[in-house]
Amino acid sequence: MTDTEITLLCRLALDDDAQAMALVKECRLHIQELNGDWCVSAARFYGDDVEAFSNNLNRAICECVAKMMQEKK
Repeated sequence: MTDTEITLLCRLALDDDAQAMALVKECRLHIQELNGDWCVSAARFYGDDVEAFSNNLNRAICECVAKMMQEKK
């Protein structure tokens, strides 16, 4: 998934930590650290396919939310 696709699907640039945390709370995302990367998932509501991995936490949050938006379509 490209940055442009993520931004369009997420509808937020996620330039700061406050926006990222708002998405975590609103979407009830699960965050864990795995081998130096962040794993963000919404498996509780959308199944195991909705998760994102990145060494940048904000990017992983945004990518996970974008995948959630795709699942809703």
